[in-house]
Amino acid sequence: MLNTKKSKLWLLLAAAMTMGVVGCSDGEDGKNGADGQPGGPGSPGDPGTSGLHIDMATEAVANISNATYADGIITVDFDLENKQNIGLYGLSAENEFHDFRFSLAQLETNEGSELKQWISLLNETTNDAGTTFEQRLNNV
Repeated sequence: MLNTKKSKLWLLLAAAMTMGVVGCSDGEDGKNGADGQPGGPGSPGDPGTSGLHIDMATEAVANISNATYADGIITVDFDLENKQNIGLYGLSAENEFHDFRFSLAQLETNEGSELKQWISLLNETTNDAGTTFEQRLNNV
């Protein structure tokens, strides 16, 4: 009696599957319906980048727009471009290959001489005269 119920169930499932296959046997899925209404605008995405990643550049030209000195800290605002004036992005202090440095110097001349020399203001150490970085920077 138990085997008869299982056999009937399998026969019923097999018949249903056969009908499903026969119903779709011509390969046609029917006509396309009408298009739906257009959706509304989506939320704004993150801004994209333009320019060239610094890792792809063969050179970098810095355009300094501002430099300030306050409380012992020099802050320099700059943009980077290549020689074709294409902006560069992606400079990172965490990347060991991104070694970008600045120097701050003052051009000194000797009176009565055409000799000119750049004197570093960043690497200046206190000397016998007591000249410090801050004192030399204030003379600029």
